[in-house]
Amino acid sequence: MNKDANSTDSAERCQHVRDDLDESIWSYNLRQESLAIEMVTRLVNMFEKCEPSASSELYRFTSISSEASFDELLAGRGFYLILSDYVPQWKRQNVCSLKVDGLSVLYRGQADKVRERLRSHLDNRRYRQWKNEKEQSPLERCLKLDEVKGNKGGINVDEMPFSQARWAVIVLPMSKSASQMREMVEWAFDHVFGRPVASNERKQIPHAVKVALHRQKESYEALKLLSEKIFTKVSEQYDNSFSVRL
Repeated sequence: MNKDANSTDSAERCQHVRDDLDESIWSYNLRQESLAIEMVTRLVNMFEKCEPSASSELYRFTSISSEASFDELLAGRGFYLILSDYVPQWKRQNVCSLKVDGLSVLYRGQADKVRERLRSHLDNRRYRQWKNEKEQSPLERCLKLDEVKGNKGGINVDEMPFSQARWAVIVLPMSKSASQMREMVEWAFDHVFGRPVASNERKQIPHAVKVALHRQKESYEALKLLSEKIFTKVSEQYDNSFSVRL
């Protein structure tokens, strides 16, 4: 009898622990989701108030004209944009609306080592040679501007046909940031300007964050429409009142 009672008590304790664990997981996920929505909303506001440009003090604009240009880039953590007047050989259109100094944004990304990552994208041949000399594995999933099968990505801006185009990068320094935080910057950028044509990573913006941004945009558009209606109504009333006085 005592053995059965102890067994029952043990089962109940385990169930309570299980329930507490499930509640903790649910609470943690909810807080993470809420934090992500808050952060992406702030980042959207950042891009809307201060969009990337060649002259902004928030960002670092660098023209890529030679191998030495890469030495000017931020070595540490950050978010970056690759810009060019080169036309990618993709069937899909570039929906990113941002243009800087006449250049379109072809790719946006983030990295712990921005300079090295950009070299893997834009100076791939020398980058791979450098990694081989150091007996290190090179970064994969590099910039791909065509649909050719077997092309693993990575271009060389000083070789044809890319050397005929202009190239530049914009970097948003983000020291001490985690990759998860920088991914939120990518989501915010895509929301404001549209995803660049060559940015095709598998990981997508969480559904909850996407829905929240959509609702905020709808609220903004509704408020803007209401303001325009009020302004029109007030203007009409003022015009009518002025006509009567005349």
